[in-house]
Amino acid sequence: EHRQGTLWYAGFHRARETDLVLVIMVPAATVLKPLNRLHIEIVVVGTALVVLLIVLLIFLLRKITYPLLTLTRSAVRIARHGSYQDPLHVNSRDEVGKLTRAFNTMMEGLRQRDFIRETFGRYVTREVVEELLETPDGLKLGGESREVTIMLSDLRGFTPLTEHLEPDQVIDLLNRYFEKMESIISDYRGTINEFLGDAILTFFGAPVQYADHAKKAVSCAVAMQLAMQDFNTKNESAGLPLLAMGIGINTGSVIVGNIGSQNRAKYGVVGHTINLASRVEGSALGGQVLITESTYANVQPNVEIRGTRTIELKGVEEGVTVYDVKAVTQPFLQRLPDEEPFAESLANPISVDVHVMKKKEVDDKPIKGLLTAFSATWASVTVDDEIEIAREVRMDIMDTISNKTVGIYARVASINRDADGIAHWVRISFLPSDSEHLVQVLDRG
Repeated sequence: EHRQGTLWYAGFHRARETDLVLVIMVPAATVLKPLNRLHIEIVVVGTALVVLLIVLLIFLLRKITYPLLTLTRSAVRIARHGSYQDPLHVNSRDEVGKLTRAFNTMMEGLRQRDFIRETFGRYVTREVVEELLETPDGLKLGGESREVTIMLSDLRGFTPLTEHLEPDQVIDLLNRYFEKMESIISDYRGTINEFLGDAILTFFGAPVQYADHAKKAVSCAVAMQLAMQDFNTKNESAGLPLLAMGIGINTGSVIVGNIGSQNRAKYGVVGHTINLASRVEGSALGGQVLITESTYANVQPNVEIRGTRTIELKGVEEGVTVYDVKAVTQPFLQRLPDEEPFAESLANPISVDVHVMKKKEVDDKPIKGLLTAFSATWASVTVDDEIEIAREVRMDIMDTISNKTVGIYARVASINRDADGIAHWVRISFLPSDSEHLVQVLDRG
């Protein structure tokens, strides 16, 4: 009931056995005041509980999701960029903490694996590293028979050169040479078996097998010879001697695999094919790429040849034919410069002692000869005895002023018989800095 604009609640009670009715009237505000207070308290407490639950839920979610997000970001960074970080902090002992510890262990394992790959890859070709690390039986000793192409390259006259340079100059020269050649070999999918002093033993077709290994080997060899031009340009600007490289290539069956003991092993090749490649390389002049008949049969449509030569092998009755590569057409045309023997004739031929080299050792018995033509690259020397083509020689010239002998190292390129003796055109392998001046002085008489 409303009275004077105020809501009242009324209650009625009839007294027993009487006609009396008890009427009680109370303002609605008085009746509802406790209920309103209770409602407010419930709302306040409920709101506080909801806020508390939300805060607690956020805390729990952050405790779970933040480590998971950190793990996700770290995993993505490793997968995409190979970028490692310090171990993630473990904040709990629950499943998330266990997962974080496992991730740290995995990350450290990957870090060590990549360290091994990068470090080991400096000594063994990356493909070999991948084969050893990713193949379950990669480290087992043993091998298989496979046809590959062997390439052996060697600097001409490098041994005497080391005697005229400081040790740090020799190491710097070798490191620059190996770095340049290794990059080219890698581009043509060659596997460097080892560095042998200043020589590089490389094989194509293992550990990853591919059909055109002979083509890749020959193209690689031509590219290496062409790269020597830039290498020598830098040598010249640094005041260092010019270098020449000979390359021999042979294709054949070898045993390829892990060779050695349980404590020390290497991935390599074994077989007569390597020996023949070494013999062919030894017959190559500086700047030449010589290939055997077996290699030529695989690359014939894609190469140009200057000519052929027969070399004799110890223990083999018939000689081995080698082909002098002039150019390759795959994967693109690469042509080696033509180089014919030429040098200015000397007005006064110079007496020289010619020592025939045997496995880089000097023969103690010299052959008397006359130096009749000379340049920084080629020379002609006449002797009574014939020296086989590709044989390395040392021509000693006596400097009468200093009373010292100057040795010029060279390889026989061709032979001509005339009335005065046997003239040998030789390609200079190593020319001491004072030899050119000495020849000019002696030529003037």
